Amino acid sequence: MKTQATRTHRAPHQNWITAVAVMALAAGLVTGCKKQATPAAPTDQQVTTGIQSKLQAESALNGQNIQVSVANGVATLNGTVTDDASRALAGNDAGSIDGVKTVVNNLTVQPPQQASAAAPAPAPAPPSRPAREPRQQRPNRNSQDANLPPV
Repeated sequence: MKTQATRTHRAPHQNWITAVAVMALAAGLVTGCKKQATPAAPTDQQVTTGIQSKLQAESALNGQNIQVSVANGVATLNGTVTDDASRALAGNDAGSIDGVKTVVNNLTVQPPQQASAAAPAPAPAPPSRPAREPRQQRPNRNSQDANLPPV
């Protein structure tokens, strides 16, 4: 009987070691499963295409002169837009694309009338009238000298 009592005493101890081993194995498997391959960063060409697509989808930017270039995740915007809101919108849209680290916004604001051909010169002013010669003074009829004969 003593043999059986000893076995029951060891069984809980063995169960504890087995439980710890199983938990360690499970933790290792879970940690290994969590490590997934990270997707590759998009290329500069992919980022450029993404920015151009986003800008073309903005109705407020239709007809604006915007060029996009990307180098090492730095997006540069060049060209002209008609107002400050369009400039800010283009910069924000470019920054929202995956792979863009920084946006260099070189867009200049040029209102539509300045962006089109130069305005025609104003019409010349009409010629001014020639200056009048001063009037000769006539003798005052009411004056006392008016009754005197001319000298």
